[in-house]
Amino acid sequence: MSKLLKNTAYGVVLAACVAGAAPALAQTQLTTNGSFENALAGWSTSGNCNFSTRTSGAFRNLPSPAGPTEGSRYLSVAPNTTFVDCALYQDVAIPAGATATLTFAASESSDTTDAAYAGRVEVRTTGNTVLATPFSLNGAQVGYRGPAPFVAYSADLSAYAGQTVRIAIVTTSGNYCCNETFADNVSVLAAAAPTPVPTLSEWAMILFGAILAGAAALFVQGRRQPA
Repeated sequence: MSKLLKNTAYGVVLAACVAGAAPALAQTQLTTNGSFENALAGWSTSGNCNFSTRTSGAFRNLPSPAGPTEGSRYLSVAPNTTFVDCALYQDVAIPAGATATLTFAASESSDTTDAAYAGRVEVRTTGNTVLATPFSLNGAQVGYRGPAPFVAYSADLSAYAGQTVRIAIVTTSGNYCCNETFADNVSVLAAAAPTPVPTLSEWAMILFGAILAGAAALFVQGRRQPA
């Protein structure tokens, strides 16, 4: 094979490799103290509820999840009065142009089968308009003396890139005691959107093919010429 043919072939292979290579995307954790190992640091509260973290045990004799899904502590939100709507929340700024995913574990316990007693994890605006509810469970679903064990949930937050969203863990109660909402390992991971990598266009591939064909023809013609 001629030097021209070899170099051209190598160029095609190299260009194809470069075009097909995709850079690994670094992820950034946007939440603070999402596993509640540092009590409620980094979180804010609203409403008349008992906001606490613990390793195990029960509050007001309600059943609790078996244990944390990460670390040694998890969150409990329990109403202190009737007809209350409480929230533990954290505002998260999602970088412009990024992809972002919310993940967490959650559960609900209830002393009644009334649907008015509920726990939710909501994605809100900073003005508390609800954008999404990736977790919702109430007394009618849990049944008397629940709860279900911790279950993992997730939500794609990429649509809110360039905005600040509020991650809220919410408890709602009815006209008597009791219910309790649990959460653990709350995480929002963001990654910069991948930079488009130039690829070989159809016309470029045709051009490379023509160069290879021309080089091959010249090589064959040169071999046939008498010395």
